[in-house]
Amino acid sequence: MAKTTIGLLLLMVSVALHAAPLPDSSISYTIELRLDSATRDLDGKETIVWRNTLDKVVDSIPMHLYLNAFSNRGSSWFQKTLGERFQESTILKRFDDPWGWTEPDSIRQDGVELEWQPVAPDDGNHLDRSLIEVALNEPVAPGETVTLDVDWSGRLPAAAARTGGYDRFFFIAQWFPKIAGVRPEGNFNRHQFFGPTEFFANFADYDVTIAIPEGWGIAATGKGELLRTEDGYDWHRYQQKAVIDFALATGADMENVATTHELATGGQVDIHIFQPKGYEHQIDRWTDATARSLDTMSTRVLPYPYETVTVVLPPRAGSRAIGMEYPTLFTGGPGCEIWDYRETRDTRVNEGVIAHELVHQYFNAFVATNDFEDAFMDEGMTEYWAAEIMSENWGEDSGNGFLLDRAISVNSSSMVARPAKANYPAVWSGPSFLVRGYSIGRQFYDRPAMTFQTAARLFGQDVMDNVFAAYAERWQFNHPRVEDFWAIADEVAGPEVAAMLRELWEYRELFYFLAWRNVKVRYKQSVLGIAWAVLVPFLTMIVFTLLFGKLANIPTDGVPGPVFYFSALLPWTYFQQTVSTSGMSL
Repeated sequence: MAKTTIGLLLLMVSVALHAAPLPDSSISYTIELRLDSATRDLDGKETIVWRNTLDKVVDSIPMHLYLNAFSNRGSSWFQKTLGERFQESTILKRFDDPWGWTEPDSIRQDGVELEWQPVAPDDGNHLDRSLIEVALNEPVAPGETVTLDVDWSGRLPAAAARTGGYDRFFFIAQWFPKIAGVRPEGNFNRHQFFGPTEFFANFADYDVTIAIPEGWGIAATGKGELLRTEDGYDWHRYQQKAVIDFALATGADMENVATTHELATGGQVDIHIFQPKGYEHQIDRWTDATARSLDTMSTRVLPYPYETVTVVLPPRAGSRAIGMEYPTLFTGGPGCEIWDYRETRDTRVNEGVIAHELVHQYFNAFVATNDFEDAFMDEGMTEYWAAEIMSENWGEDSGNGFLLDRAISVNSSSMVARPAKANYPAVWSGPSFLVRGYSIGRQFYDRPAMTFQTAARLFGQDVMDNVFAAYAERWQFNHPRVEDFWAIADEVAGPEVAAMLRELWEYRELFYFLAWRNVKVRYKQSVLGIAWAVLVPFLTMIVFTLLFGKLANIPTDGVPGPVFYFSALLPWTYFQQTVSTSGMSL
């Protein structure tokens, strides 16, 4: 009770204050970019000032070239993600040349040309060039800074996932050479780009000048201004302090409409709606959804710290970019007439998308977890708080609106309504980028969100609000791990709440104990004992040897047939029987 009272006081104090001043960053990017809309080509140069926050001398720096994930069919992203999530065959049929890439033309330190090479620490794929290692001319001691000048060229992919475009609309994300983030553990986050997760970076200050075709609309991270028009290009400048990334959208038929919103906690935020022309009547609706989401998060978690937030509603041609989050800018659903149809106009599907992506401005934009490794933290927290926004503003029973006059509950699309059809690993069972598509939704979204919802019902909604408010206050503009969240829960709400939330991690041990218990019970009173587990595949091996070796004459590459079949059957039979029956041992 005492800890809960202290937590409530912390929440009241955080709500009473306006957003704190933005902190200083250890990195700055000054970038100049020109987009050729006809070819999708990018021409860029940037100056990076990086301060060594490690406790050791750095003689090389890893750098992400994310667009190279789209450069060929052999990239790790293409092999492990495109076919599963983004319909490879559809994209290749639709576009004759969908490929995108980034290539540094020159990297210099104090005028000295530096050497670099692609590295693949995660899977050893020599065809993957999404991560490079840059050898420095002069090492950088702890606390010192290095300035890198990078000239680069690139090309956006056809709109496939998160970034790209063609013709008259482009969503440009993860587009520039970017230094890998420094992890809380004190080393670089050297990871290639895999699709099941997103990104991790340290906070930086951005000053970006962008040339787009004359007359096109634009929206980007931070606050912007039109500098000049020359040679058929409009040059815009956008600046933003203390963010983990920079993204932009531009299009020939797009407009940017801004409304100043007074936060419930005090202060102002400029809400920008960037959508196709012709749907001006929808702007108030999306602005209202954004304002409601801002107020819920600002009053119950922490005041929104930035001066702007931009909602991009892509045209149909950019539909592959919907539902993506970047600092002060995110994409909602498509900007089109679908929201005017009688069958869909009373739903709040797009309000739900806006709520979800707005929450990402907290988790992971300024409470910046490592999405490569702990994707369930920001996605699970976001899924939970998006439901809270919808319930608070429109009611839990009909928060998602109405379809054919039938109310759609906020939780109707959650894990509650989806019976399990497969065994899933623990939520925290290793780096998130290794999770395959079969369980991404359950692992990163549903299960963590349901755990938070259950804790709120068991211990009280104010207790969970308390935990999240203290967590955001403590770890804003920093990089927490899951252990840090548990520590906040224990400190603010007590050990019972912390233990409940910790089960997300501890569940991974349950499978082992259930499996071993099942083995012991099954063979304890058997005459043959555990040897029965060997005898079953042994007899099966004889059948396989006769069937495939003698009758079908299937080659075994020089390995004796019985050995070939038995080496696979023994572990497979054990694993199959254990997994299929371990759940019943509860």
